[in-house]
Amino acid sequence: MSAELFGFSDNDYEKYLMLLYQDDERQGFINPARVPAKLDKLGLSVGIPPEDVRASHLSVTQREFFKTRLPEVWQRFKHNE
Repeated sequence: MSAELFGFSDNDYEKYLMLLYQDDERQGFINPARVPAKLDKLGLSVGIPPEDVRASHLSVTQREFFKTRLPEVWQRFKHNE
């Protein structure tokens, strides 16, 4: 994945902070390109699919980033929990 695709400068630490995710069930990196586990027939995808991310567990900076730069990914997050 290129930095430009996500609207980043070429700063790996910024990518790390925006894609890092942790809640009481999982920790890892959000993979915006990943399909939900139930649709991943081969099970070869890495990272956490957006459908498994609880928006309430994102930092304020991450929420703002996804809302403004990747709204299509923001919509895939869980917003009810």
